[in-house]
Amino acid sequence: TTSANPLFTLYETADGWLAIAAIADSQWPPIARAVGLEYLLGDARFETLASLRENREEFRPIFAEVLEQNTTAHWWGVLRESGAWVAPVNRLGDLGKDQNILDNEYLVTFDDGLVAPPTPFDVDGFRGVRGRAAAYGEHTDEILSALGYSIGDIAELKNTGAAQ
Repeated sequence: TTSANPLFTLYETADGWLAIAAIADSQWPPIARAVGLEYLLGDARFETLASLRENREEFRPIFAEVLEQNTTAHWWGVLRESGAWVAPVNRLGDLGKDQNILDNEYLVTFDDGLVAPPTPFDVDGFRGVRGRAAAYGEHTDEILSALGYSIGDIAELKNTGAAQ
C-alpha cells in the first residue's frame, strides 16, 4: 500500500485483510504491544507515529509479516482489545455471514434461506419485506373476510371463478 501513514491502511492476514486506522501517537504503543512489536518502541525510527510515517518503507514489511502469521478474526480481536480502530475487510461472499450486517438488517434471511437486502428497502420508517411474496390467491379468504364477505359468499365467488 502507499498510504503515508503505515497504520492507516490495509494489511493482509493469513486468511484475508484487515483495515487499521491509527491517527494519534497514543494509539501506536498499545498496537505495538498487542502484536508483539513492543521492541520497536525503543527504536528511534519507530518510537512515535510521526517517526513511523517517516520510516514507513522500513516499518511496513515488519508489521505486514506479523499480521500475515494469523487470521483476520484473531488480529481483529487482539487489536480491538488494545483500543485500535480496526475492521475486517469483507469480500462479497463474507457479507451474508457478517454478524454486524445481519444484526443491523443490512441483509436479511428470507423464508427460503436467501440472504439479501430487505426489499424493496427501508424508507422513512417503512420496513421493507423480510419474507417471501405470497402465492397467487394465498390470502384471498382472509382479505375477503376482512372486507365483510361471509364464508358462503367467498365459496360462491370461488365457484364462479371470481376469486381464487
